[in-house]
Amino acid sequence: MTIRDQLANDDERDWNAQFKGFDELPPACETCGRLPGERHKATRPVPSIETIEQWEHDGEIETTDGCVVELDGRCEHGHRAWTLVLGLA
Repeated sequence: MTIRDQLANDDERDWNAQFKGFDELPPACETCGRLPGERHKATRPVPSIETIEQWEHDGEIETTDGCVVELDGRCEHGHRAWTLVLGLA
């Protein structure tokens, strides 16, 4: 299984049961549409090693939705830096 496949295959859950009693589901992520409790879905393609090396040299890196954060950070939407996703940090 490739990294792309792993990122595309989020855990399937029975959200109706989890949010039973709520009139509405909690708001979804602005950038990927995931619900609370789900993993964020990558909205950007996996970057090349050369791109990651350049980001590391610059001291900032993109997250899986394109926000720019510190090398081991998360953006305001909760998406992780590519170095975290790929196990490089």
